[in-house]
Amino acid sequence: MTARPRLAAMALTAALLAAGASGGGVATAASSPHRIVGVSLPSYHYDAGKVLDVERMTGRDVDVLQTFVGWQYDGAPELSDFPTNRARQIHATGTTLEITWGPSNYRNGTHDPQFALAGIARGDHDAYVRRFAAAVRDAGAPVRIRFGHEMNGRWQPWNEGRSGNRPGDFARAWRHLHTVFDHVGASNAIWVWSPNVVGPNQTPLAGLYPGDAFVDEVGIDGYSYPKSGCPSPARLFGSTMAQVQRLSHRPVRLAEVAVATTCRERDRWITSLFDYLDATPAISGFTWWQRSGNGYDWRVTGGAELDALRAGLSRPSSPPTPSASDTPSG
Repeated sequence: MTARPRLAAMALTAALLAAGASGGGVATAASSPHRIVGVSLPSYHYDAGKVLDVERMTGRDVDVLQTFVGWQYDGAPELSDFPTNRARQIHATGTTLEITWGPSNYRNGTHDPQFALAGIARGDHDAYVRRFAAAVRDAGAPVRIRFGHEMNGRWQPWNEGRSGNRPGDFARAWRHLHTVFDHVGASNAIWVWSPNVVGPNQTPLAGLYPGDAFVDEVGIDGYSYPKSGCPSPARLFGSTMAQVQRLSHRPVRLAEVAVATTCRERDRWITSLFDYLDATPAISGFTWWQRSGNGYDWRVTGGAELDALRAGLSRPSSPPTPSASDTPSG
């Protein structure tokens, strides 16, 4: 592992936070000096050693560890709290923790009206939100908050077509949460707005975006697998990227990405991912979904696929394309 990329990633995080704290807006894509590399693991945030295993396998530092925390767990309410001790262990490895924060009890599936977005915006859950925000504040390190990911997909209970939610509710709930974090003093939170790649029967992105004043980074989720035709990275992300750039001036990252092991020539797909990133400098990096599930295995474990991943990670990355920046209103 090399020190220079990690230091560059830490510098970007510091720039994001400093710009937000100064009231001058969050750093735009022009501020990213280095391709940010993250990983999502089946061990979630419970084993910092797994991050080191990935670094040894790839020969590259992991900048971001993605994990998931729901708002309610039957029989284990403590799991919905911010994982303070685990976060400190992960930060000690030089990695930033990204919390995918889902307002639901996952056992309730796609219908969970107790966490309806209007109630979140109204402040019905503020006691929990303030407690979580205070723990983020006290973590002593930057923490990425990816609230309500893939909100445009009808498979999520926080979609505006589920759980009694209505158009406009998601953006209002997001802005309320951001405001609570501000009032608590959790200025180390980095807010990541993370839609799924656009497709048929999804909620349009425009009505879901809370505004640049409430977002630090945009993260796009997308997967290549046989049912979707194993699309190339350019085909998978291209139209969503175009829409996002019309909506936001914030840095963009691929927040979840992988290709299924059942797609042919997977090593070439991984190489083409880095070709796409090189050709699209507005994208600051990616998080690889190093997991299996839903009938697919997305992991890279060896062979030509690992060689392609290691080769791609060793490429020098171009600085992202400069973009305009809005100034937060509050």
